[in-house]
This record gives sequence, C-alpha cells and structure tokens, in this order.
Amino acid sequence: MADFERFSAGQPAGAWRGRWSWRRRIVVGLAAFALVLGSAVWVLHRAAQVRRQTEIDLIRAAGEPLTFEDLEALREPIPDEQNAALRIIALFDAMSTEQRIHLFTISGPHWGWAEIGERWNAEMCEAIEVALTLQADTLSRVHAAAALERGAFPNQWSVGVPLIHGGSEVRQATKLLALEASLRANRGYLDGAMESCDAIFRISACLANEPFLISLLVRTASEQMAIGTLERTLALGEPDEARLRGFHARLQRLVGDHESLRRALFGERVVSLAAYSSARTGATSSLIPSPAYDWVSAMLCLPGFLDRNEQKYLQFMRGWCEASRLPLDEAWPRMKELDAEVANLSVYHALAAITLPSLSRAITIYVKCRARIRAAVAGIEIELYRRANGRWPATLEEAFADDPASLPRDPFNANARMQYIVDETGCTIYSLGENEIDDGGSTSVRADIAFRLLSPHLRGATVTTQPVDKEVWEAIEALRATATQPAAATAPVH
Repeated sequence: MADFERFSAGQPAGAWRGRWSWRRRIVVGLAAFALVLGSAVWVLHRAAQVRRQTEIDLIRAAGEPLTFEDLEALREPIPDEQNAALRIIALFDAMSTEQRIHLFTISGPHWGWAEIGERWNAEMCEAIEVALTLQADTLSRVHAAAALERGAFPNQWSVGVPLIHGGSEVRQATKLLALEASLRANRGYLDGAMESCDAIFRISACLANEPFLISLLVRTASEQMAIGTLERTLALGEPDEARLRGFHARLQRLVGDHESLRRALFGERVVSLAAYSSARTGATSSLIPSPAYDWVSAMLCLPGFLDRNEQKYLQFMRGWCEASRLPLDEAWPRMKELDAEVANLSVYHALAAITLPSLSRAITIYVKCRARIRAAVAGIEIELYRRANGRWPATLEEAFADDPASLPRDPFNANARMQYIVDETGCTIYSLGENEIDDGGSTSVRADIAFRLLSPHLRGATVTTQPVDKEVWEAIEALRATATQPAAATAPVH
C-alpha cells in the first residue's frame, strides 16, 4: 500500500527501501572502521608486548637479574662474625639521634677551616680532639669494623623501592674517620692520618655488595672523601713511603673495578621492573613522581603505553649495562649518547623519560669519582718520583717512564692522558671534568677534577687565623652531655 501511494505521487517503487539501504551502508562502514581501528589498537598493543618481552628475554639470556631474588643471589654471603656492615649498624643504632646530629654538626664544616696546605690553629685542634675523645670508643669500633673490609647490609625488598639499611651509617663512620685523619695530619701524625684515610676506603667497601644506585652513590661519596683527606694530608707533610705505596696499590685496584657500577645498574633495573609490574595492577604511585602523576596516569589509558614505555626503559638500560662493560674511557662517550637520546624521547615515552634521568646523573657522579681516583693514583706516583729525584717530573710521561701503560687516562677527554701542570707552588694532575673544557686545573663548580701536590717547603707552612664556629663548640658541649662515657675514661686521639 505504501509503495502504491508513493508510485501515485510520482516516486518509483523501492525508493523507501533504497534510502534505508544507504543508512545501512553508513552503519556497516562505521562498524568496519571500528573493526579496523580495534584491530590496529590490538596490533599496537601486541607489538608493544612482543618488544617488551624481547627485552626481557635478552636480559634472561645474558644471565642478568630480573627479580629481587636474583639480586639477592648476586650478593656475597658473609658470616656474621666477618660482616663489617653488621658491626657498623649495631654501633650507630646504639647511638642516640641527638649524638648523631651533634657529630654531623662537628664533622661537617671542618673541610673549610683552612686552605689546602694551611694548618689548623690551636683552638681548632683542641675542639676536634675533645669531640673525638668523647667518641673514642665509637672510633675504635669503627676501625675494628674497617679491618674486616667486607660487609652485607640487611635489605628489605618492596615493590618499587628497596628499603636499604646502612647508607647513613657508612656516611657517619667515614665522616668520623675523616675528622680523625684531619686532626692527626694537623698534629703532625701523618702516618696515622694515612691509616684513617685507608680505613675510609675499607668502610666504604662494605657497600660493594649492595646492588643499588643509592649504595653506589654513598660509596662514591665516601671514596671522594678519602681522596680529599689524602690530598690535604700530603699538603701538610710527607708520610711514610710504604704507606703511600700501599695506598697507591688500593687506588690502582679501584681504577679498573666497575663491578659495583654494573651491580647498581642491575639493581636499578630490577626495582623499575617491579614498579612497572605494580603499575599494571593500578598502583602507579611507586613509578610516577607526584608532579607528573595526573597527566602521566591519564596516558596509561592509551593502548600499549605501559608496555611501550617499559620496553623503551629496558632498551636504554640494556645500553647502559653494555656500556658499563667497556673500559671507562670508552664507556663515557656511549653514556653521553644514551643521555642525549633520553632527552629527545617523545611524549608517548614520558614514563620512560621520567624514570631515566636520575640514572644518567648518578653515573656521571660515578665517572667523576673514578677520574679523581685516577688523578690521585698519578699524584702518588709523582710524589714518589719527587722523593726519588728531588724534583717534580717535567711531564706525566716522565713519571710513568717505567710503566707507560699505566699512564692515567681521562674519561672526559676521549681517552687522552690526564692534564699535568707544574708551577712554583707545586703540581696539579687533573681531568677536564664533565664540561670537557680545560680550565687549567681549576676545581670550581663543574670544572676540572684535580689532585694537587704542594712543594715540600709550603706544606703546613702557615696557620689559619679563622676561629672555630660557635655552633661547633655548642655541639661539642651537647655531645659531652649526651655521651655515655665520661671524657676522662677514654683515651685521647693522637
């Protein structure tokens, strides 16, 4: 009937059915588009999963850790009676928070009390001797722990963040030893100062067993403190040659030892893998810093976003781990390339970009420390040359003539040798540093990384005139009030 009415009105039969057929075609087209789009999303998601799994398989094939249990298996098992870390923990756990704060106040500013080569005045020596006398028992136990040289701190594994015990204790122990070394050097007991410097290295070695970046950074800071203390000790006199050679041998072992860097990279990767796994269940707070939380969390809804970012993160980490196996002179340029690539990551890889920058900075700090160690190795070699020949060598090549292969190389200068200058006050061995510019041995912020040796007649020739900070005396008095032993019951530190 409807067709007859339309035909009577001049419309062809079937027109009504034709219009609905066109609408059907639109619906079918939209359905096809949705199917294609869904298929593309699935392909992207699946491709991201495959790429991520490929990176996981490469880690497994290399025999590298993927879980916290794997990391624990890397740690050297140490019997409790030989574990220096347990002794350090017990020692500082028994110390009150107030005592720790007072010791920090005392040990913090002493580096700036005198220029290199200047002696402390009598007031400074008296202040530090009082402080160390009050902590003579603690100091004795720190030396006993340092003698063991091996340690493994008890760790608690958690999703995203490992709870590491020991970093603050090691820092406090090394600060105490640096304070003792400075006092000994200023009192003229140079061999004792060298002993304290060596103890700093042995205490820091307790962290070599810990596969985390934070542990590596604490150890690096302690090694820097030991080298700085050595430099200031040599600026005040001439310690025994046998002790210098022993120190030289220790530093030589550190020059080629990058196992701690590799362990730290492995640990960093395992921590992030756990965090990405947690993010899949919706717990993203351990992975995303709070300033970027909202917008990055929103991007997690994008298909394959999490897998793509984890794959990209693992790809960069594989590059870092491969670079860490190279000699440091070759590793640093590769690390710079990776750092530049991280800076150019797209918004779609925002999560990977957020995770990676702290890593590059930590490795830069590590390389700077290794450059300082190389400069110190050369410094001791040059000091021994001067003692044997009565003058500074004209060039580094002259100092290393007996063993040219051990000539120190600069990781910040394309494997070129370290820089060396001699003037009327002494000599300086230095690396170009992070900015890769020769600043003539200047050690200002972000400049050269140097080790300075003064001429013998200038070592300890002047005494500083600045007073001891008032807060240091206040901390000493507070320490006296909180000490568990009276000062008279402890032996003075010489």
